[in-house]
Amino acid sequence: MCAQDAKRAAKEGVDGLVLSNHGGRNLDTAPPAILVLLDLHKNCPEVFEKMEIYVDGGIRRGTDILKAICLGATAVGIGRPALYALNYGQEGVEHLVDVLKDELSTAMALIGITSLSQAHPGLINTLDVDHMIPQGLEEHPYAKKHTKRKGREVKL
Repeated sequence: MCAQDAKRAAKEGVDGLVLSNHGGRNLDTAPPAILVLLDLHKNCPEVFEKMEIYVDGGIRRGTDILKAICLGATAVGIGRPALYALNYGQEGVEHLVDVLKDELSTAMALIGITSLSQAHPGLINTLDVDHMIPQGLEEHPYAKKHTKRKGREVKL
């Protein structure tokens, strides 16, 4: 998933997107959903007004939930932590929910908000990862596809 995918989805009238890098080894180099959110803000911010954006993957703490919401996510999925908590039955899952609620409440208080409706991108610092966000180019900035090498044709 990237900004170009989101633009196309919006053009086709899709109601929402799920940002996920699931797939194990099949997608082990896919960007984390939080970086895709930044990609969308940088290269196609209009999609946030046109569709819902769900983040599924990488959510481990209440602060992760807050970051995703600040960056425009409609909601987040909490798969792996819930799966681990399920090892302890219903009590484990309830404890996970309590911990996430507590972490989320604490993080919200620390940035000065009392409701998730007050969340916005200006509340988080993304400077450490901004260099990882593509420039919205349809092609790689310098690497080009070559189909021939020194007189012999490469079969694709």
